[in-house]
Formats: sequence, structure tokens, C-alpha cells
Amino acid sequence: MTQPHDARGVLAEVARLKELAAPGRTIWSREGLLAEVECPLPLTWSLLRRMMSVRGGLGRMFNDFGLDPDPEVDPSSVLDLCFGRPYYNLRRLAHLYFRDVPLVHRFGHAGPSAQGVAFSTPSLDFRHFSLPLWGRFPHTAYRMIRARAKIGRLRRTLAEPLHAGIASMFMSQARCAALEDLSRLTIPALQQRLAMWVELTADEFASAALKPYFFAARAVEGLSSRFGASDATRLLAGVRPRPEADAENLMRCVAEGTCHFSVVAEKLGHRGPAELE
Repeated sequence: MTQPHDARGVLAEVARLKELAAPGRTIWSREGLLAEVECPLPLTWSLLRRMMSVRGGLGRMFNDFGLDPDPEVDPSSVLDLCFGRPYYNLRRLAHLYFRDVPLVHRFGHAGPSAQGVAFSTPSLDFRHFSLPLWGRFPHTAYRMIRARAKIGRLRRTLAEPLHAGIASMFMSQARCAALEDLSRLTIPALQQRLAMWVELTADEFASAALKPYFFAARAVEGLSSRFGASDATRLLAGVRPRPEADAENLMRCVAEGTCHFSVVAEKLGHRGPAELE
């Protein structure tokens, strides 16, 4: 996963990316990706691809919304490594909505810029509509309307079940696992335990944890389209996370001596550069 530095390596990487690109135009974007996955090592990259695939947490989230992700997105996921750094492949990201409906992210004068498109709404690409697809379009439109209504319901009711149920249950399981003595387990048992935690984290928990990010991205997109990007930024200036998850405020309390660092480590974990490694 190292970045190519010599001329031959650069040319080989450019050739690989040309093979990844679809006919026409393929756009990659890092907007919305964690800074902690700047240049992931092989194990981290494999887990990240699993989470951002159709079978992983991202695909499960779209299925929960009543959408129909295209299985062809796997095994590549919606991410590609470009010179050692992960990027969203926006063509594949658009295919997470409906497998048999041509959708595309538009840019420039026709839509949003590439600065906020990770979960922006793709548009119908009528250039690639076939006659059979036109015949199925009334049913397709009904599926889209139904999915949109379900997303609206989930947006209004998601916060408390996520905070009080799924998130707290996952944290409780993680705390119990941290107290286990793994030194007595055999290699096959350790591999089985790793597979269990990969599924629990990258598939089950991620499908719930990604939903607030999805809704937040959609809310910012709506504000930006209505008021403009600069005014939307000012409107969001006072938005803060829950007190127990407000890292900035917790660190300020540590600096002021009103909170011990062990409390921060308990609530947020040990945060730092390359923490996912």
C-alpha cells in the first residue's frame, strides 16, 4: 500500500487507474473520508473495503433504506486506492441506490461540486435508459418514492434507538472483549474471533453508525442548495454533538483540570494520528 515515488511506479499507477475508470468519465473524491485513513496499511484497507461494500455496513444501510444496491459494486467496494490513498469512486457510489436504474453524480453547472458528493443525491441518467427500462419506469418510480418516504421516517426516529440501543450494546460488547485473556486461544480460535469481530464491526455496527453521517450529509446538501455553501456553514456553526461525545469540549475540560484524561479515554478511546492502524 505504499505510494509509488519513481517515474515507473507513477506510470504503472496511472495505467491501473485508467483500467479502473469507466468508459466516459470517472470521478474520485476524498471528501468525507476520515483523515485517519490517509494511507491505510493492508489490514486496515481490507476492513475499510469490507465496510464500504454492498455486503458490508454501507450496503446494509442502503438495503435498510429500501434501496437496491448493485452487487457488481463488490468486491471493489465504493473505494479505490489512488497512489496509496483511498478515494470514493463516485460512479460505484451512485450504483448503491438501484441496480437496474442508471444514476450519476452531476457536477459543475448541472449539480453539486465534488466537495460534498459522498452521500449527495445522484440524478437519473436518461442517456442510458433502454426501452425495457422505460417500460419498467412506473414501477421504478414507485420504488424510489417508497424508499424516499422510508428514509424520511428513519431520519426522524433514528437518534434515540441508535444512542440508547445499538451503540451502547456495541460498546458493552467491546468492553467485555477487552477484558478477555486471548493468550490461551488456539490459532483457529483466534481467527474465528477475528472473523466474528470483523462482521460485528464492519457489517452490523457500521450499518447503523453510518446512518447519522448519511442524514447529516443530506441535511448539509439541502442547506447548501437553499442558502448557498457559505451561509450553510454559518448556520451550522453552533451545531454540537452530544456532551458525552463532544471531543473538543472534553479535551478543554481536561486542560482546565475539571475532567481527568481517563474519563476521555473511556468515552472516546485513544485518539491520535493513524489511530485505525
